Amino acid sequence: LVAELQLLKAQLNPHFLFNTLNNLYLLALQKSDKTPMVISKISDFFYYIIYECNAVEVPVSKEIKLIDDYILLEELRYSNHLSVIFQKDIDSADFRIPPMLLYSFVENCFKHGSSSDLKMPWIRLLIRIRKNYLEFEASNSIPSANCVNDQITEGIGLSTIKRRLELIYPKNHQLIIRKENCTFFVRLVIQKTRTEIPEIYA
Repeated sequence: LVAELQLLKAQLNPHFLFNTLNNLYLLALQKSDKTPMVISKISDFFYYIIYECNAVEVPVSKEIKLIDDYILLEELRYSNHLSVIFQKDIDSADFRIPPMLLYSFVENCFKHGSSSDLKMPWIRLLIRIRKNYLEFEASNSIPSANCVNDQITEGIGLSTIKRRLELIYPKNHQLIIRKENCTFFVRLVIQKTRTEIPEIYA
């Protein structure tokens, strides 16, 4: 299980870096004045991956900052052609989770929803945290051409998330994924009523 979790983390990080560097490439082609700022944000991403992702868990506040920065980068790429709302209801910013767990859901919203929607794509995010409880929701619009049926095809991103949750929170999480009415919806609940994650998972 330890070896498998390490492999899943190894799959996740290059996938993350590829997408953020691709955003920088597009702005460089456009000779955008925002390119230096984007380079700075991507530098922050590298720092997070090198120094934070080796930890068993990180404060959720760091994961939220990562998501905020990622949304900013994507909004630069989409200009006014995208609506993103991120609601936060947090009474404990010290709640700890495995690094890049929530980010992966957000990345999927952009990659499989907004990027192929030529009209007015939208993304809605919600995070709610109490003392030992985390609730996260992510939904995004789906292009009408992809609304033929409600069957869900899982890519490497969702498959990796599900397996990480099974390994780390085998009996302490609930994950709901559905596709209906041209909307993709994810809801994750983590109830931390057990002991801390063993250091062996680092």
